[in-house]
Amino acid sequence: MDFFDEKKSIDIIDPDDEQLRYSLCKNPTTQKQEGATRNRLPEKTREGLKEIADYKRAMTVEKLGARVGKILAKYKMGKFIKWSIQADEKILSSRWHKLIWQVDQDKVVQEERLDGCYIIRSDVQGDTVDGLSRVEAYKSLGTVERAFRNLKTVQLETRPVYHKIDRRIQGHVFLCMLAYYVQWHMQKRLAPLFASDGKGENRRWSFSGVIECLKNQGRHEVEIENATYQQDGKCDAQQQKIMDLLSADI
Repeated sequence: MDFFDEKKSIDIIDPDDEQLRYSLCKNPTTQKQEGATRNRLPEKTREGLKEIADYKRAMTVEKLGARVGKILAKYKMGKFIKWSIQADEKILSSRWHKLIWQVDQDKVVQEERLDGCYIIRSDVQGDTVDGLSRVEAYKSLGTVERAFRNLKTVQLETRPVYHKIDRRIQGHVFLCMLAYYVQWHMQKRLAPLFASDGKGENRRWSFSGVIECLKNQGRHEVEIENATYQQDGKCDAQQQKIMDLLSADI
């Protein structure tokens, strides 16, 4: 377990295939989350099993076991619970079937040791990419996943595509990618705004919030009695701060 380190990556070469390398890593944030989840789920499992054990209506052993299995599957606690049913030998469908169960503490402790630990499997040679670079490349996949999620559902909404001609579909996807490219650069420039923001419920700014804040800004062409001129919107203090970060001008 000492090989799983929070700050560096330990590389293990597969003895059966020297092309394969395993980077052993540990994430302290994930460790806390997984520990909190494990503390919450056993309690819910206990409540569910106690309710089944206290149930006094007649049923078969099979039905009683099915109810237990449903609870264990719901909270994914099957490997931590030892259980059995002491059947009523006289009656098939009986209220006297007894559910006996307990938490396997040895398995709980064993699982706790693995909280936050993960392994990255790679066939990239060590002289090409070192272990730390492999880990960073793996972590960067989260950015790719967020990008696709943003493109599909969050803000840019690539789908649904109503075009039927290939070149129009390609043009549609290209414009969505171009929009995400612009958004990516905007988010980089707006980083100081997001960094100085609050946390959780006190957080004010998001990228969609920035766009909403700037919606009423623009340049309008006004025509009065055959005279035409450009009228620019005036920024309030917050809008001006955003425009300054973007190095933009209306």
